[in-house]
Amino acid sequence: VLRPCSFSSLYLLMIYLQVSVETYCDGRRDGAQCYGALGGTVDIQLMDNTSEINRYQLLKSSLKILDVRKNTVISNTIRERAHFPSNGTFRINKLNRTDSGNYTLQTFDSDGKSSDERILQLFIEGKCWEIKPLIDVNKILLW
Repeated sequence: VLRPCSFSSLYLLMIYLQVSVETYCDGRRDGAQCYGALGGTVDIQLMDNTSEINRYQLLKSSLKILDVRKNTVISNTIRERAHFPSNGTFRINKLNRTDSGNYTLQTFDSDGKSSDERILQLFIEGKCWEIKPLIDVNKILLW
């Protein structure tokens, strides 16, 4: 037996859905533009093969955020949100608006001389996949 629902005590119904968004960016060419969603994750492919490069650094503006020598991470200033696996991809989790900006990848030869420098731009945009419908059941007309 189906009984009609009593809506008199129900004032508000809220539905919230949030999906984590992951994006990929090929940052191997100078001037690449990458995009990430606020709160999401971005994977930036910085290079093909890290084993052939003696030393490399990733800077955001002029701040060094990653320093790698002979495939050993010397420093990673955002390690609580980012990691750099040996496949040449730099992953940043829990993106925030301050992650937006210019990133510079500097590579060095075995003598410590700069061998290459590439710049990429990272843009962090508002949350994607967020739905917050607000329904006031008292305003719904029942026929």
